[in-house]
Amino acid sequence: TGRDGDVYTGEMTLRLGPMLNTFAGSLEHREFDVSARRSIQALDAQADRGQGRATATVTSVLASEGDRTRVIVETDLNVAGPLAHFGRGVMQDVSAQLMDQFAACLAAELAGQTRTTPSAEVLDLGAAGRSAVVKRAAPIAAALAVAGLVVWRRRRG
Repeated sequence: TGRDGDVYTGEMTLRLGPMLNTFAGSLEHREFDVSARRSIQALDAQADRGQGRATATVTSVLASEGDRTRVIVETDLNVAGPLAHFGRGVMQDVSAQLMDQFAACLAAELAGQTRTTPSAEVLDLGAAGRSAVVKRAAPIAAALAVAGLVVWRRRRG
């Protein structure tokens, strides 16, 4: 939504179950080392109703791979409030989806297909994290079902 030198401001709306939270925050370029092909950004965001905060340090490094360039991104993320109830796996899956969206937008911009208005898309953390939760819960559910079957058989026999 704005820029002041190396500090950018913006908003992101997240759906967490029936709740919509808008996070307002800033991204500051802390380091930009052309020779090392590395940049470091610090992010800080606060939920609009004081129901959460997120801070992160994001380090990006460019690595040549023939005629292509790989971008390696490492994020140190801290969350507080309702978002903190999501597990690490869910956060990683959601982060991967966000990175995929970013990469698609960057590719479109580099191809000359820039957007004229910012996206008003709402990120639904429930939907985004559902596959991660199912992936992690399925083995537990299967183990419980087997244990239940064993107990049932012992009681009958």
